[in-house]
Amino acid sequence: MKTFEIISDGSCDLSTEQVKELDVKVVNFNITFDAEHTYVENENLTLDDFYNQILNNPNLYPTTSCPSPNSYYELFLNSYKNGLPVLCICISSKFSGSYSSAIIAKDQLLEEFPDAKVEIYDCRCNTVLQGLYVKEAVRMRNDGKSFDEVVKDIKDVCGSRIFFTVSNLKYLEHGGRIGKLSALIGGILQLNPIIILKHGEIFSGGVALKRKRALNNIIDKLGAYFEKNKLSFSDYRFVVGYCVDKDEVLHLIDMLHKKYNINCDLERIGATIAVHTGPGAIGIGFVRKFDHLLASENAGVVNLVTAKENKN
Repeated sequence: MKTFEIISDGSCDLSTEQVKELDVKVVNFNITFDAEHTYVENENLTLDDFYNQILNNPNLYPTTSCPSPNSYYELFLNSYKNGLPVLCICISSKFSGSYSSAIIAKDQLLEEFPDAKVEIYDCRCNTVLQGLYVKEAVRMRNDGKSFDEVVKDIKDVCGSRIFFTVSNLKYLEHGGRIGKLSALIGGILQLNPIIILKHGEIFSGGVALKRKRALNNIIDKLGAYFEKNKLSFSDYRFVVGYCVDKDEVLHLIDMLHKKYNINCDLERIGATIAVHTGPGAIGIGFVRKFDHLLASENAGVVNLVTAKENKN
């Protein structure tokens, strides 16, 4: 029997099957292709339908709108009536108003029911990496940690990054993430940008002339980050996200395992994020496990040097 509710927004990119299996709740984003008809992701718009739309209409640039405060309030209220505190994990507040909607809903609930317990957490990331935060919160809950303990410890699940690339820059341009000039130059030169998500924002990690080089660059940046910060791969949980090309992402996972001896979750990037990245996004993200200290004591520190020695 669960002791508290875990809620996230649709940016976490957990499938409907995973949401049910993890016993969490998700508040989905709204998607529109023409500014007239609005769909709700995973409710009346499947991921396959979304990708078919943008793949078959290359000049179509859908937009999203964040969940309303009322969408959150209804879930918060239902949890309160069931006697369950709420931990709500939201997409980076620098990307979306979802966090603000959840805060408004929390304030409304507390006005009516001052004894309600609701904690809103800005995870400062999005997509499949946000999904890892949700999974770690579920692991803590299943491990018997109390609501207050999880609220405290989830903030220690930090040091997260996403290293990713996209097939072109036009979606980032339409989403306001980069300027028109950068997108134009990138398109003319057919560059594959390397993008880093950290601290809730995206930063340039350079460019590559070929897709294969971009993927190799992502792998190298992951290793360089762990080596520079003297981190143990065993203390972290990894996920690879992709949009439509499953063969490509399976190859990426295989390369990561061979080079660093790490295993990765495999998740599909949802419509809420693909609106801004396009259907060619692929990358790897990681979060520190909540029980990383115990894992290090039991398994020993597996640093980058050790990983390379194991390869040989």
